[in-house]
Amino acid sequence: MSSKHLGIGDTDVYGHYYSNPNNWMWRILRETGIAPETVRGAQDDRLMPALAGVGFADVGSGISGTRSAAFSSATLATWRLPFFLRLEAHVSAAAAACTGGCASCAAPRLVAFSGVRHFRELFPEKARCPALRAAAHKDGPPNQCDEEASSCPENGGLDGGATAPRRIRLTPRCPATIRPGRQWVLPAGWPLPPARCEVWVMPSTSGAAAMTREERVSPWRTLAARLQAEGPCAAVPGACACVST
Repeated sequence: MSSKHLGIGDTDVYGHYYSNPNNWMWRILRETGIAPETVRGAQDDRLMPALAGVGFADVGSGISGTRSAAFSSATLATWRLPFFLRLEAHVSAAAAACTGGCASCAAPRLVAFSGVRHFRELFPEKARCPALRAAAHKDGPPNQCDEEASSCPENGGLDGGATAPRRIRLTPRCPATIRPGRQWVLPAGWPLPPARCEVWVMPSTSGAAAMTREERVSPWRTLAARLQAEGPCAAVPGACACVST
């Protein structure tokens, strides 16, 4: 619960995150430096909070699987509220170790979704165009919504948070485009404090996702640079950034 960064993905049938040998996750984490060299792979997923300040969570808790296409949008919709409640519980548990009991300070500094669909399905309102419905069953290129969502801005970008801050907006409507990088349009009901917790969407690490190696890895390098810029986890049991000393 003390991890400063939270990765959202899938636990597969082996009981560890991303342990399917065809999945790129652990190769990417080691190559980009997000995971230290001492981390061997999926068997060390439970060591990541202590070693790297990085934890993992499932959108659908307790549900094994390696193919998102195996789950319908209707099924993923039932996971939304329980997932939000588990995020809130995570923050509450971390806040319990904070002098001020501050949920804002206890929230992860950054949450990253591995794959567009995990994030997109958190929006209650989806576009109705055939192209988007087809994209809902696989991780692939950015999603183009129809006129119903045309007022939503493009979401995402790989500036690593270095550009001037943009206004974060919570809405039930799916953004017109979801690109890898930090997200500025978040689903209504998002439980973590947007001002203190960045939300990123990353390319799928599934070996079944059709993309070049550079397309797959490059956004993760940007994320790694952002995590490095954050520095070591500053959270200390009993300390709270919101309490003046």
